[in-house]
Amino acid sequence: FKFEDFAVNPTIGPSVDTLLALGAKETSLILDGQFFRLFTPMLLHAGIIHLLFNMLGLWNIGFPAEREFGWRKIGAIYVLSGVFGVLLSSIFLPQQVGVGASGAIFGLFGSAWADLIHNWSLYRGQAYCVLAQLTVATLVNMSIGLMPFLDNFAHIGG
Repeated sequence: FKFEDFAVNPTIGPSVDTLLALGAKETSLILDGQFFRLFTPMLLHAGIIHLLFNMLGLWNIGFPAEREFGWRKIGAIYVLSGVFGVLLSSIFLPQQVGVGASGAIFGLFGSAWADLIHNWSLYRGQAYCVLAQLTVATLVNMSIGLMPFLDNFAHIGG
């Protein structure tokens, strides 16, 4: 293992070959029967920067949601959103290698948006603060989806 040149992978991470060997999303390999690649991209990251942003997303969205709704519900949302993110990425960007838990994390963002909209009156004076936080977090993470090995179709699929 070695870090790829910054010009190739600005997230400070490994090469495409290393990511593929570890189970990154490659649509042709999934179609050839390597169905584990629907799950393993959630466990991989393109680099240190990618990992840190995903950890920040989990810290801000995942932990509070788990406290509120329990690990089973949040775990199910996380895994299903991650798989749907990989599927949507495979459909719309079949030639691009992809990794990351961003689709799964965006599933948690989606559930947080749904909770806020559905329970707006219960948030009382904090609704606008939560709205601002979710908006900023969503926009920042969509921007990160423009970096190499990351894609917004996985985010949207989540």
